[in-house]
Amino acid sequence: MIFGAASSPASAQFIMRKNAKEFEEEFPEAARVILEQHYMDDYLDSVDSVEEALDLITGVEEVHKRGGFQIRNWTSNSKEVLKLIPTEKRTRELKDVEIEKELPTERVLGLHWNPNEDCFLFKVEPKEIMEILEKKATTTKRKMLKIVMSLFDPLGFLCHFTVKARILLQEIWKMGSGWDDKLEHSVNEKWLKWLQDLRKIEGLKIPRCYLDDNTELFLDGFPDSNQLVEIRPSPFVSHRVNEILDISEENEWNWISTKDNVADEATRDNINCEWSELSRWNIGPSFLRCDEDTWFRENEIEIDKGENEEMEEFFREMKKEYVALTTEGDNLIEYIPKIERFSSYIRLIRSTAWLLRAIQVFRGTIISFSELLPDEVDRAEKLWFKLVQEACFREEIRSLKNKKPVDKTSRLYKLSPMLDSEGIVRINGRIGESEDICYETKFPIILDRKHYFTRLLILHYHKRASHQGQELVLNELRQKFWILQARAAVRSAWNSCYKCRNFRAKPIVPEMSSLPKCRVSAFVRPFTFTGMDYFGPMNVTIGRRHEKRYEVLFTCMSIRAIHLEIANSLTTDSTIMAIRRMIGRRGCPKKIFADNGTNLKGAEREMKKALQEMNENQILAEMTTKGIEWVRIPPLTPHMGGCWERMVRSVKTALSVTLKERSPKEEVLSTLLIEAENIVNSRPLVHVPIDAADGEALTPNHFLIGTSSASPLPCLLSERDLVTRKQWKISQYFSDCFWKR
Repeated sequence: MIFGAASSPASAQFIMRKNAKEFEEEFPEAARVILEQHYMDDYLDSVDSVEEALDLITGVEEVHKRGGFQIRNWTSNSKEVLKLIPTEKRTRELKDVEIEKELPTERVLGLHWNPNEDCFLFKVEPKEIMEILEKKATTTKRKMLKIVMSLFDPLGFLCHFTVKARILLQEIWKMGSGWDDKLEHSVNEKWLKWLQDLRKIEGLKIPRCYLDDNTELFLDGFPDSNQLVEIRPSPFVSHRVNEILDISEENEWNWISTKDNVADEATRDNINCEWSELSRWNIGPSFLRCDEDTWFRENEIEIDKGENEEMEEFFREMKKEYVALTTEGDNLIEYIPKIERFSSYIRLIRSTAWLLRAIQVFRGTIISFSELLPDEVDRAEKLWFKLVQEACFREEIRSLKNKKPVDKTSRLYKLSPMLDSEGIVRINGRIGESEDICYETKFPIILDRKHYFTRLLILHYHKRASHQGQELVLNELRQKFWILQARAAVRSAWNSCYKCRNFRAKPIVPEMSSLPKCRVSAFVRPFTFTGMDYFGPMNVTIGRRHEKRYEVLFTCMSIRAIHLEIANSLTTDSTIMAIRRMIGRRGCPKKIFADNGTNLKGAEREMKKALQEMNENQILAEMTTKGIEWVRIPPLTPHMGGCWERMVRSVKTALSVTLKERSPKEEVLSTLLIEAENIVNSRPLVHVPIDAADGEALTPNHFLIGTSSASPLPCLLSERDLVTRKQWKISQYFSDCFWKR
């Protein structure tokens, strides 16, 4: 498991739970608490006796131990239990503390817990608060948010206090104040009053609740109607309230006055917070401890006039929001989503379908929260067809509804449009009586190519066709729709598809740099600037044994001619002799460019090692004596030797196939290499002309022997000549094979 990875917590939890399930039969109670009482790697539990606690500690430790986990940092409010836990397994605060004395405060899932009194505490940072109260520091929105967020209260013990600060933050946001701007005087006064109360929370103690398995629990909620009236313009809130009303019964609701509503303590500035353990916020209003029959009823209590007007205003606004969503279908255009916000046809149709269902739910005609049905999606799709046609063919639809033909200047005149039973404009073709063709194909829906909806529809079919060609998409659309100027619309959508554009995009080829000086030197002898490289090995037959021979390729950097030599080994002496033979036939070069030896790979590992072991100083000394400058390209840069690497490939590829599983004699190999050299040097360096008036194409041999190639021996050979004793025929056959390759 990787420390810090996003998947590590989930992986650790999975292994911990799986390990607990492995030992459910042997340690049933320990496995149960690991599965139910663990929060991440923390274990919280309560038992009735010391014996039960020790049994659980032993069982939990054993189960974790068998899975490779080590649980530690034990603490308890029972000193008897702590005495029986080894010191090294206790929390850090308890290791150097005498158990008989007062126990230190512990942190439990972020909360402060006093084990002596078994209660929760709250602590604040007094220094920063005092600086603000004593006006030594300026209050800003940034500092205000920092202090409010520093109060960790997951159980809501301080909600009646922290909500007031959050409401104050809302006011600051509405003012548009910057993060480091000084607060306005009115807001700052409220903030200072809140800080004064904040200092009192350190004296608050929340005792831990003890319940047995037979305790019957009830959940009572207290909303603040004043806040609901403030947010009544939000349709979302009204929808949520209506949903709550739908899933609850009338007899589950009770009316409560402001003076008895504990929710008002969190939202009203004129009510001070109580910090007593027995405050109304902590233990609830007193009437909850009485019989439910004695609770307040709306018709049994005198309602304050101001409160009554407030409630009437709230329900009036709720009714207004509810009625707004029961508008008849003709005006649905006001409530459907804006099409410009969508880039997907499917999302547009599904969003519309969900909205249509929501309207039915608010009307009370259906109650369904399951996945959309095909009929609902089809209804949303047809609604959009009608809306698009109404926007594009308004006059034509008006004529068709009045049973009149469309105007001759209309774009739909030649299509014989008609209105179907659902008010959608379709083409009235001549195959309407056919029973073997579906209704959509016989009477396709007419759409305008310029509408955004049509664009989304075409892109949907384009993606469904896996971004294939335009004709396929056009053919699929024609099965159900008739889009005006459809081919142009499909082409436009095809060109706008980002995935297709990226797929069709061609990378910009970087501009090549200028050729080096040795490649463009004019009026110099061939092989004045020479590139050198090794390739091979190739097997030759000597007597009854096989030996390896390596090929050395020299290429002229100016005229791109090659010269081939055989090296008996990869030693320094063999390399020098190959260079000397080349000089004897081609003349002495001024510069020889060669690989560094580290750009050889794979099967040429042996060659790489041998080249690295060559005595470079000895070779350099030999070249200097002859006035030759020895140049090695940098390591790991084979592209800098591309001039000779390409020639090596041309020769090596053909030879490897020609001599595959064959081991000619050394004399035959030497002859073959010379003829292969002649063939490569016969290649044209320029475009071969086909006009009789044009001259002959230039080849490297023109610079070496004055003609494009030497005439080969007139002889027709076959594979049977490989078994002859005449070695020249074998050499000639291999040369023919090389030429074919």
